[in-house]
Amino acid sequence: PARAGSTSLRLTLNKQPGALVHGEILGPKNIHGVSNKLQGAGVNLAVRRNDRARFVSRLLDRDDFTVTGFKTIYEHFFNSSNAYYLNWILSRDPKVVFLWRRNLVRRFKSDCLLRLAAGHFPDEKFQAVSEEKITMDARLQMEMAGWILQMLATHGITPMKIDFEDLVA
Repeated sequence: PARAGSTSLRLTLNKQPGALVHGEILGPKNIHGVSNKLQGAGVNLAVRRNDRARFVSRLLDRDDFTVTGFKTIYEHFFNSSNAYYLNWILSRDPKVVFLWRRNLVRRFKSDCLLRLAAGHFPDEKFQAVSEEKITMDARLQMEMAGWILQMLATHGITPMKIDFEDLVA
């Protein structure tokens, strides 16, 4: 989920010499975080629009790195334009880290504060957040996590599950 520490984990992994870990390369409108280790490689949104399979392959099929990967969030799994690419990736026997946040209330608060700071969430709307809204968000997060874990299991993939709070500790 958003605000679970995935960017911090990605950047930490990317500091390893043989690792190439990208950000959200499957986002519907943007690419967030192509690794800076690929500067000048001609990897951008226009390339992705023209030939998505080649774009994904160019980022992940690398002989110059021992490990390649990327981060993704819930919405990328449920975007139909990603179905082919997710199946292609999952058919390659990937190692998956499932980063979760145990304290869903803090995750929700962190998400609200980020939206507030970015100007996407008016202050009065933030003040009016109810207990029901937080409960609904937590249930949605748990359902989405369950669906993704089920999808991975269907592909025979058992992810390494890491709790954000344990990771930080």
